[in-house]
Amino acid sequence: MDKKEQKIPSEIIAEYKNDIDLLIAYIPWLETKSGNDVMSTYKGDSKVPINFSIPIYDGTLMRFIKLIQTTKFMDKNYPYFYRRHNVKTSEDEIKAIKKATINDIEVFRGIFSKYVIMGRSHGTVWQQGVANGVFLALLIRLKEIIEYYDKTLLEKK
Repeated sequence: MDKKEQKIPSEIIAEYKNDIDLLIAYIPWLETKSGNDVMSTYKGDSKVPINFSIPIYDGTLMRFIKLIQTTKFMDKNYPYFYRRHNVKTSEDEIKAIKKATINDIEVFRGIFSKYVIMGRSHGTVWQQGVANGVFLALLIRLKEIIEYYDKTLLEKK
């Protein structure tokens, strides 16, 4: 998008507010689980051993992931965000999140999409998003942005 086509904050808020309101309900759960394991593995039992492990996810994590998949935060072109901003580690992701403003919605779209899409084929990615605090950082920053603009827009009325 060039500068002429860039959306104004109120348009971005209108587009994403409902999704953000649904997602931030998971902040308390993520605060209790950040740094903890939300996945176990099933390797069979003594009667029927299997040669590979099957990830077993926390039910709340699965609901959270399914919810993200239904939002406007999903972007199949998320690798473009990572290349463009030279984001390589979870620390880089958290730095990008903390610096993000309402006009940087691609930061949120890119990071949510990476974790959700990669997690479909790589068993530990969703769990890593919880353990390394990336999901929590995303939601806290989105909540801060929404609260700021909700207040600002109300004051203008």
